Amino acid sequence: MAESVPDGFPAGITSGAPERDQQIYVDFVAKYHGDPAYREWVDRDPVGALRAEGLQVPDGIEVELLPDTGDAMHIVLPASSEEK
Repeated sequence: MAESVPDGFPAGITSGAPERDQQIYVDFVAKYHGDPAYREWVDRDPVGALRAEGLQVPDGIEVELLPDTGDAMHIVLPASSEEK
């Protein structure tokens, strides 16, 4: 089965230039998987890491990274209208 790459970061996390967001996402994932020191930093401070990449993360938003593994896949569902 071919690996599927999501379109990018969740709504609200953006560079302010939607046409750049996909490339920032692809680069972010590549660095996360390819650089152990970067991955350690991102795991410790995901909001800080995203902001360092030029992304806007709304204040008060908690970011949790859940990398897929060989035996676990994560599917993120949008919040219901009652939770927004």
